[in-house]
Amino acid sequence: MTTGDPRPKPAPVGSWGRAKVLALLVAGALAGLLLLVGLGLALYYGLDDGEERTLEEIGSLLGITRERVRQIEQHALATLARQLGSEDEVPAKRQAR
Repeated sequence: MTTGDPRPKPAPVGSWGRAKVLALLVAGALAGLLLLVGLGLALYYGLDDGEERTLEEIGSLLGITRERVRQIEQHALATLARQLGSEDEVPAKRQAR
């Protein structure tokens, strides 16, 4: 019985490239979040169609305030950082537009 890290070791990057592997890791982590949170992040960062949306646009689509979208985004980024093993490093905010 081992007491080490239960997470599987990452596969070598190979020809896929670092960006593709990172995208798959993020997609997998997003799958573990609530649908609303995952959708909000996907819209904010343009993960669905490449078009980033503002907090106002997302709030309008989801029927919540832009401030609530911002709170959800910050909480989700912290959760993702923990899931990816970067507890003390939360990704930087996107430049507001």
